[in-house]
Amino acid sequence: MKLFIIYEEWNHMGIAEASFKLSFDIDYNSKILITKKESITTESYQSVKSEWNKILKSTIPDISISEKEIIKKWFTGLLCHPNLFFGYPIYYESNLFSESEFNQMRDIAKITIKEREEKAIINAKDNELIRLFNEYNLSPRPSLESIYSWVANCPSKRAHGIEINTKSNEWGCGYCKRKGDINSLREWYESKK
Repeated sequence: MKLFIIYEEWNHMGIAEASFKLSFDIDYNSKILITKKESITTESYQSVKSEWNKILKSTIPDISISEKEIIKKWFTGLLCHPNLFFGYPIYYESNLFSESEFNQMRDIAKITIKEREEKAIINAKDNELIRLFNEYNLSPRPSLESIYSWVANCPSKRAHGIEINTKSNEWGCGYCKRKGDINSLREWYESKK
């Protein structure tokens, strides 16, 4: 695999939390991009983020573009999913992209995320499920993964979130192994009083 970038993730205080290197390979026959994200940080942080040290395979819609453009499109798309990162990644080193190109991809992702958040708020303006989460003071907010994805505090009052889909009007909590519609949320919340 070819190394294409090393970047850092910084916390809200501007302190580097972790460093990662991304490598890739392209199988042109199968139209598959193979990427590997490896932590190059301390053992304690690696154990927390161990799911990041794995190989991912993605379909390439257009293999007629350059290798650099394939990686650029993939990486920009990855940056559009803020839950995959601790803050926005900070450029460290790349043999494929300049710092300016990296920052441009990051800026495109920031704009995409902001637009997604605005659309999510507009889409959920009259949503009964979001209104109920607000009524219960569970702090619903866009998750930024899609215009229909929201998160809120869990009714169990434990320190984890609950996922909400405003398109299907369903919610789910993987930790509590509960899911349902607006009526099942009411029943669960009332049982917790």
